[in-house]
Amino acid sequence: MEYKEQYTYTEKEQIKTIGQEGSNCTVEIPSNITKLPKFNFCACENLKAINLPENVKRICESAFDDCFSLEIVIIPSVEEIGGSAFYNCESLKSIILPDKLTNIEELTFGFCTNLKNIVIPDSVTCIGEFAFKYCTSLEKIILPSSITQINTFAFTNCLALKEIIIPESVKIIEDNVFSFCNNLSKINIPASVETIGSSVFANCDNLESATIKSNCKLKFDLFQNCPNLKTIRITQEAYNLSPSFVDKYSDKIKIIKSKTLDELVDDGKSLREISQILKDEER
Repeated sequence: MEYKEQYTYTEKEQIKTIGQEGSNCTVEIPSNITKLPKFNFCACENLKAINLPENVKRICESAFDDCFSLEIVIIPSVEEIGGSAFYNCESLKSIILPDKLTNIEELTFGFCTNLKNIVIPDSVTCIGEFAFKYCTSLEKIILPSSITQINTFAFTNCLALKEIIIPESVKIIEDNVFSFCNNLSKINIPASVETIGSSVFANCDNLESATIKSNCKLKFDLFQNCPNLKTIRITQEAYNLSPSFVDKYSDKIKIIKSKTLDELVDDGKSLREISQILKDEER
């Protein structure tokens, strides 16, 4: 990609304008800069690309907020990204997060409506509130095995999201995390989850099946307004349902065995018996 203008960053103050209207502009960060302050490039509408040198360790809150034209972000050594850092960067399509990042803060990528791909490293332990709110082009998310907590509304209104893989490391899923994810068709809640909030999958119009291996208490509105939900598979060990949950979803609940294929073999089950068990659980 060619750029008509290049700006050399020399001070730590907020930069209000880069380039002329309609220009393609990139920024060169000198080697003595270690932190980008709050609102540093906020609303720089002509900024197309940012490539941070390895010495930059911190991007503060709202540093690239409302950079509508920002398409390319390279941040190889950043260890901390503040809330709303890339909020409303509507042209951003993909980003690879650095290996030393531990948290994705609130609204970091909120309203990045063209974001389709994001690589979350194994160092991240927490997804903040509204972190990916209205990332309407995001289709698939693979959370690393380091994640322990997903906070309120983290992926709400990710309208294109079809698949989310929740790892065994997750212990807390807060309220409304996947609400209004209209293309999500199935979900698996692992046994590691100790707390799950209200309306986590509310208004997921195309959600058809859910598998719950967690023994945490399930609230009655967990699947509020999911008109196409047909089956809720719950393992025997995880059967810890409130009366209100049972009343609401009694026609959809199916109790399944939670043993793995290896455990069934160890139990001396024949191939025919194992095949039948697996078929029954898929129904």
